[in-house]
Amino acid sequence: MSDAAPQPKAELSRRLGLSGKLLLLTIPLVMIAGVLIYVPSIANFRVNRLNDRLAAANTAALVLDAAPSGMVPDSLARQILGSIGARAVAIKMGQQRRLLASADVDGTVGLWNLANGRRVGTPLQTGSGPKGGVWAVAFSPDGTLLATAGGDNTVRLWNPATGRPVGAPLPASAQAGVIGVAFSPDGKLLASAGGDGTVRRWNPATGQPVGMPLHASARNLVMGVAFSPDGKLLASAGLDGRVRLWNPATGQPIGAPLETGAQHGATSVAFSPDGKLLASGGIDGTVRLWNPATRRPVGAPLHASAQNGVPSVAFSPDGKLLAASDVVAGTVRLLQVSLFTHAYAALCAYVGPPTPQEWNHYAPGEPQSKVCG
Repeated sequence: MSDAAPQPKAELSRRLGLSGKLLLLTIPLVMIAGVLIYVPSIANFRVNRLNDRLAAANTAALVLDAAPSGMVPDSLARQILGSIGARAVAIKMGQQRRLLASADVDGTVGLWNLANGRRVGTPLQTGSGPKGGVWAVAFSPDGTLLATAGGDNTVRLWNPATGRPVGAPLPASAQAGVIGVAFSPDGKLLASAGGDGTVRRWNPATGQPVGMPLHASARNLVMGVAFSPDGKLLASAGLDGRVRLWNPATGQPIGAPLETGAQHGATSVAFSPDGKLLASGGIDGTVRLWNPATRRPVGAPLHASAQNGVPSVAFSPDGKLLAASDVVAGTVRLLQVSLFTHAYAALCAYVGPPTPQEWNHYAPGEPQSKVCG
């Protein structure tokens, strides 16, 4: 497990550069904000607050979402991560026990007790084999079903209490496997992200498809799907670099695709707990926030990974933190959501106002107005 040390100066430079172009404007308020962005010398000692670390790998992104107050003891994280080599995880809440399901490259799925980090029962044999593997897992909201997405182009349903399959495998992709799965908040709908560029909807109670496949990527490979908390929106992330919003009941697209601008494609999506924000991760290592109601970006992209993609994103239960995983580096970065939504206020809180000397250096001849506080 990697515990990558933060790089304060580089990270601060990226975050303070979000609104750099505004420095050219002549409005005094914006000029002052520009100064805040371009004064790294006064912020190095506080930048660690922007870079809280989790001693965890990809698993921690979803463990964060399940843990009380978004906190996971390092000892437990190390115990779980030291035992599994997972591609994806899912959390089962309630019923006095928290279960974590891990998808492995050998085609098996392991169940783990989050209270003690121990395996529960024997691994589920999905039948996809080591060549296909399991790419994603998801628990139903009531915890009675576990869905697995396989490289053999199927989605399988399981009873996590008994470890036995429920019904026949669902043919969820024509090629390249199934990359993601997600249950609707009421558990009545299951969405799958296919390597054939489609999103398919299923009735998990009957195993029957709901409507026609949704064509969700112009370049094959839909990498992730997510339902909004109220179940009225379904988001998909495609390797064509677009995030699409759908009406899950009708299968109709909602508005034009969101152009993420992520080089080589979008990899993951997640809604905030209140449903007012949608996060997307990209292969270029960036994380973007969107307003799903207006379909407009919120703030500028933040770099969550220097060289690798962001295969998963997850909001903390209070919506104040966004976890972005880097599966190659084995790290998870925690981002303050306020850096997207209220950049100036966040900068003021973490950096503080410029001193008169700094103001005269970076904005000579301009009146120094009060922008913080």
